[in-house]
Amino acid sequence: MDFILVKSSNISSVGFEPYQDDTKGNLIVRFLNGSAYRYAAVPELLYVELLAAASVGQYFSGAVRGIFGSERLDDWTEERDDSIVDETVESGIVPEEYGGEDDLEEME
Repeated sequence: MDFILVKSSNISSVGFEPYQDDTKGNLIVRFLNGSAYRYAAVPELLYVELLAAASVGQYFSGAVRGIFGSERLDDWTEERDDSIVDETVESGIVPEEYGGEDDLEEME
C-alpha cells in the first residue's frame, strides 16, 4: 500500500487498502506525532474526497474520526516509510490514479 503525503497541521500521510470485491477498505492515517491508526470499512470514495478536501484535517474530523471503527497501529515502524509516495497532494486535488478531478463526480 502506498501512502500519500498531505498538507495538514495534524496528519502526515494517508493510505487506502481496499477489501477484495468491495468498494470499502482500511484507511490508514499517519499523524505528525508519529502515531498511525487504521479505520475499518471506509468507502473508497471517502478516501478520494479526503485527498481532495480543502482542509484534510477538518474533513477527517467530520467524516472519519468517531464514525468508523479504529485501531491504533502500535507496530508502525520507520522501516515502512518507503511506502510513502514522494509527491505531496495539494488540497482540493484528486490524484490521477483516481481519475483526477473530473472523475470524482462519477464515483458518487
